Amino acid sequence: MHSPVGNSFGAYVSNALTEELAVSDAVSPEAKVEVSGALLKNDIDAAVSQGTGTVSARFVVKRDTRVVYDSIKTASDTWDSSFMANIAIPAATAAYPHLIQKLLATLYADPLFIASVR
Repeated sequence: MHSPVGNSFGAYVSNALTEELAVSDAVSPEAKVEVSGALLKNDIDAAVSQGTGTVSARFVVKRDTRVVYDSIKTASDTWDSSFMANIAIPAATAAYPHLIQKLLATLYADPLFIASVR
């Protein structure tokens, strides 16, 4: 697998977060808040009968130059797979965006994150 965004899975997560915040009208060039982070774990296993994936990222929110939020979020998922690579790899590729959505959902569900970006 390879990332369709900047050939980096960290860039993929960053792009997903940016797009979701833009859709919710939460992005402004004048904002004094900056959200950044780092992808810590990115494990995908397209195993014989059931694929699994776990992603973990550190999310940091700064207001001006002061860190107001710093937390690690993790998400895991499973999906049907196959011993045949021509089925298993596309299934894993299709499952990855859902895994990232689950990761971001854990971030959005954190009241401390919500408070830090308001």
